[in-house]
Amino acid sequence: MAKMSREEEFKIIQRIRELDAEGKHEEAHKEREKLPLAPHLIEAGRVSMGDKEFFSSGFNLSEAGPEIIKAGRKALGDKLFFEKHPGLSEHTK
Repeated sequence: MAKMSREEEFKIIQRIRELDAEGKHEEAHKEREKLPLAPHLIEAGRVSMGDKEFFSSGFNLSEAGPEIIKAGRKALGDKLFFEKHPGLSEHTK
């Protein structure tokens, strides 16, 4: 997952707000997963969910540092981790 521009992030946020207003909360949740998580939110997710569940989720990890990616690879194994997060593979293998 390449880093998003602010404009791309704002478009997703606008779409999320529209979906929520229409009562389409499940679709809004899927859109939220497209937004990159800040490193502190990644750490909070790991603590609250556990590494295996967190890294198995569809969260956008494009802002994750190498230590977080290493933890994800350890939790899931390289094959599954890069299947879940294909955009990271080019930069971290």
